[in-house]
Amino acid sequence: MNPFRKKGTLNMKTEIKKNPETIRRHRTRRPRYEVKPCTQGYDVLVDMPGVNRSGANVTLEKGTLTIEGNVTESVPEDWRSLRRELSTSDYALKLQLNVDVAGDAITASTEDGVLTVRLPIAEEAKPRSITID
Repeated sequence: MNPFRKKGTLNMKTEIKKNPETIRRHRTRRPRYEVKPCTQGYDVLVDMPGVNRSGANVTLEKGTLTIEGNVTESVPEDWRSLRRELSTSDYALKLQLNVDVAGDAITASTEDGVLTVRLPIAEEAKPRSITID
């Protein structure tokens, strides 16, 4: 018994033995990403290997773009690894946007473990020429 352990704290070893899914809920990591300018706005490319289309979630709220990905493993039920170096953690990324984007025109697609989010610039934020009288 650990006298320095606070009463009521979670013992992860015991909790994982009871419910193996506990460890998956606590493991999220920030994926690598790249922002590229395009003709209509910006493309955000996010590396999320193991995340399929149904496991990805993209939201925009109050100028914050949130990207989440749940990794799905496809292994046979009787499969058992002797050593594992592959990560099975889920992904979470929040980006604060400093450009007004057209929220209703945002599109997302995934291919080969890369999620591409297209952020078109809002019409009122695009540069325009003003005629002088």
